This record gives sequence, C-alpha cells and structure tokens, in this order.
Amino acid sequence: MKSESDILVIGAPGNVGSYVVEYALERGMRIRIGAYDIEAAKASFEDVEDICFFDFYEPSTYESVFSGIEQVFFIRPPQIADTKEGMIPALRYAEKVGVEHMVFLSLFGINRRMPHYDVEQFLKKSSMRYTFLRAGFFMQNFSTQFLEDIRTRDEILVPAGKGKMALIDARDIASVAVRSLANSSDDNRIFELTGSESLNYFDIAKIFTEVLGRPIDYPKPSPKEFKQKRLNQGWHSDMIEVLNMLFKMVRWRLAGKKSKDFEKLMERDPITLEQFVIDHKHLWMKDMED
Repeated sequence: MKSESDILVIGAPGNVGSYVVEYALERGMRIRIGAYDIEAAKASFEDVEDICFFDFYEPSTYESVFSGIEQVFFIRPPQIADTKEGMIPALRYAEKVGVEHMVFLSLFGINRRMPHYDVEQFLKKSSMRYTFLRAGFFMQNFSTQFLEDIRTRDEILVPAGKGKMALIDARDIASVAVRSLANSSDDNRIFELTGSESLNYFDIAKIFTEVLGRPIDYPKPSPKEFKQKRLNQGWHSDMIEVLNMLFKMVRWRLAGKKSKDFEKLMERDPITLEQFVIDHKHLWMKDMED
C-alpha cells in the first residue's frame, strides 16, 4: 500500500474532483486541494484545511500547491485547449519538486488531435509514475453543463447525431481514482472507464422523460446549429469548439464502445443512467432554483 498522505487534488469542486476528495477523506487520506475558485472550494470542503489557489497559467501558484506532495489527481480544465502551453509547465514543475505519481483523468478513445494526448505523452516520458483514467462522457454533464437545457427548455442540445455513448457516472470514476492513489499496483497503467450501456441521445432523452415524468426532447442539432444556438445563449466560442470536437467522436460512432475495466477493478457493476437520473431527479424539476 502507498502512503495515504500528501495527496493533491486539482479539479475540485468539479464533477469528478469533488467525489475524489469525498472518497479520499473517507479513507483517511490527507488532502490538499488546488483550486482556481478558492472560495467555492472552501465552501464545498469545510473538512479540508489545506486549500491553495492554483492556476495552470500562473507559475507563481505552483510552489504552494506542489510543495511536499507525493501524488496528484488532476483533470484538464475544459477551457485549456492547448495543453502544451497551458498544462505541461505545471507538470514539469511537479516533477522537478519530487511529485512521484500522477493520476490523470484522460479521455476514452483518445487520439493525437485531442488536448489530453500531449499530457499523456509528457507523463509517459517523465520520471513520475502515472495512471491514466480514460473515461467516457460523464453522466454529470447533464446535471451541470446541460442542466438548464433539461430543466428550463426540456431538451438535450448536443451535436451527437445518432451516435451512441457508454456514459459513466463521476462517482464511479472517483472510486477508481482513489483506488489508484491507494494501490501501487495501478502505477503506470491505463484504465478505460465506461458505463455498461451504449445509448444514443434518443435513448437518453427517453430515460429522462420516463424518470422526470415530462417529455424531454433531443433535437439532433448539426455542429453548425449547435454552435449558433450556444453562441446565442452566451457560451464562449472556445468551449463550443472543444465540445464540437469531442462530440465528433460520438457522431463517428467511436464513443459507444464499452469497457469492462471498471467491473474488474471495483468488482461491481457501474451505475446506470437511469439510476443517475433517479438520484439527481430534483435538479431538473421546474421549480428548482440554483
């Protein structure tokens, strides 16, 4: 077993990072959180005393975050498209000051054109041990990024075509992440993490319709229609382009593949989309307020 101390989490609060902190604390691990929105982090994690401001683009924040740390769980912030410029300098600093193990939340179906690729390549060539969690699309995107689509407009607006996805719950990803922080047997390994169901967005809309008790539509927008509607809603163009790139995998039928890695590692079935919607049903009710 590894030393369960001096672990840095970058990406909390967030879809996966929040659960990583929760599950790590349950195991008695000593956690430091590196957060861009430090006030949100402090409000979300009252039991964590060690919370530092961190910005991948600000080298002045590196020392306070990485000093004394043995292991790191981190994500790619969605606004960082150029990871060579936006992330590698921080990772190089972490290596320099003695970080030993990096658990990186990567992407299922990764290829050279994706921003996660350069991060993986750097870590493979570094002196640090690595664990890559190549996860499918998160179910939690429906309760965060696409929350208002469902709650306010009764639709799911994504440029996915008829492609299928093997969605995974962030709680399941976090369970594997904490396992990897606690077990050296996961060092220098790559895990593909998906759910057990391969669903298109018509299937997904049907599940939401049945659980919420009202019609939820999937209008199947083209990438061009998606971009224009999101611009009209005030979304940043960089975020729209990243999503169009990611959903290209879905349209090309590359995101529906299912992996058994989760079942083998955790010895249980992954959470289903239906169970996820049931667990978070209140978020999409019309009378909910932020």
